[in-house]
Amino acid sequence: MIKAIFFDFDGVLTLNSSGHTHTWDGLAEKIDVEKDLVYNCVNPYSSDLYEGRKTLDDIWDDLCRCIGVDIDISVMTEIFNTTPRNEEMFQLVNRLVDNYTLGIITDNTVERVEALAEKFEIKTYFDTLQISAEVGSGKHSEEIFRHALDAVSVLPEEAIFIDNKEVNLLAAKSMGIHTYYFDDSKNDIDALIYFLRQHNIQI
Repeated sequence: MIKAIFFDFDGVLTLNSSGHTHTWDGLAEKIDVEKDLVYNCVNPYSSDLYEGRKTLDDIWDDLCRCIGVDIDISVMTEIFNTTPRNEEMFQLVNRLVDNYTLGIITDNTVERVEALAEKFEIKTYFDTLQISAEVGSGKHSEEIFRHALDAVSVLPEEAIFIDNKEVNLLAAKSMGIHTYYFDDSKNDIDALIYFLRQHNIQI
């Protein structure tokens, strides 16, 4: 019996397929520089940021020097807040919240998710929030999924994980978690509902 449903953040609960792309494209546009320049400067720090070894504060001065622009770090909160919520998905979440344990599992920085916590009503809907930068490992390994399962006291076979990138489903699937690939380009909520009902989810 399914007890818990875990959602990826970007591409599932948001309308942008990648938080990384949304963030750094947004910075390039905000300060009017080439996107390639921003990516060339931030990419050496990406693994450290998303696995919690460094914070945005830690890299900010070096990033500004690399880009060649003195930018106040507060601009990042502005960019984070432009993230569009997937309202159709949240309608589904609202139909599930009373009967199932819900969680978020995301490869993300703590700063971004914390900035969006109120906008996305995370505490209202979700029982656990697993961020790669806090766990120290992303969805490429089992660790973050074990944290999520332990946080809500369910077994792998009692959980479903939904993600918009098939590669992010591999570790979860290998553990026995039921997985669903959500094609964010289609945003087909009806197909997801069909899958959930096949797993005896009451909607």
